[in-house]
Amino acid sequence: MRNSFLLLIILFVVACNNKFILHKAALKNEDLPTECEGLVKEINTNWLKNDRANLYRLQNEEFIIKRLVFYYSVKEKCITQLDTSQIVQLFGKPNERKIGQFYYYMDKDCFNPYPIKCKYLEVQFDNNGKVLKLDESGVALMN
Repeated sequence: MRNSFLLLIILFVVACNNKFILHKAALKNEDLPTECEGLVKEINTNWLKNDRANLYRLQNEEFIIKRLVFYYSVKEKCITQLDTSQIVQLFGKPNERKIGQFYYYMDKDCFNPYPIKCKYLEVQFDNNGKVLKLDESGVALMN
């Protein structure tokens, strides 16, 4: 009886640690350009992280295209005013950094050397460290 109870506790702890939880941005709206009004709140309610699996996910799948791209990038010109440190403070530590690029993995297959199904958010930067564009899994979302 005691061993079964202990096993249930262990399974519960493991299951709870493998969950996606809301990622809270390390910035406030006041730290960003006025065109970014509301961005932090939307990140805090849509951007999820699983620390154990080191993966990101969206609460609302339309958040990237409708809000990040069309509203904060194209209409308000907010995202292109941000730099590498602000992106990290908003979205968290990227899974992979290359020269001029950050990758936020949304699928565990992205960790494979030759991934078949890899969903990710890519942030590309110019030579001054300002955001150029966002890509989702290799599909350009913003120029």
